[in-house]
Amino acid sequence: MIAALVWFASLNVSPGSVPPRATDYPALERGEVIKRVEPVKGAAVPRVRAYIVIDTPPQKMFALIDQCNDYIKIMPRMTYSKELTRQGNRVTCKVKIKLPYFLGTLESVTEGVHTVGPPAWGRAWTLVSGNYKRNVGRWHLTAYKGNPKKTLVEYVLHGVPDLPIPDLLLRKANGAAIPGMLRRFRKRLTGKPTR
Repeated sequence: MIAALVWFASLNVSPGSVPPRATDYPALERGEVIKRVEPVKGAAVPRVRAYIVIDTPPQKMFALIDQCNDYIKIMPRMTYSKELTRQGNRVTCKVKIKLPYFLGTLESVTEGVHTVGPPAWGRAWTLVSGNYKRNVGRWHLTAYKGNPKKTLVEYVLHGVPDLPIPDLLLRKANGAAIPGMLRRFRKRLTGKPTR
């Protein structure tokens, strides 16, 4: 019984930060997005971890992530975003994401813990309610190689909708929009085109 409770609790914890591999840095410096798909024990849908370098200070990038009300302007397929509460560094957000075709709309309320650096800025969230089996993740922002004018962005998501979607389709679609979303953040912050 105790082991089962520990396992369930571990499913609802935001995954920790993992630095890029040494071999990722040339691609990051060319402006590419690095995306990894990571299996999660006991889950049919994997976790997605992605990195990008943006020529802006981490605190400027964090200013966008800190404001749930503005997610609708930046996040793919988002049709609604609202900050429900803010108590210290805990911020509760409600969002709606329109899925393609006949799949419907994903809705979630998440509680995020916001970190204001230095050395790191970010938001780590867990699911409070919504039509997900699981929705945990994090933004982790640091100065890229110590340069305070550049941000290394790490975005991690393990989202498993509680909708009648075949696992095969979920595995294929999970994370497909993340590189585009990160490029849109770069364009918004720097004016540089998406690649």
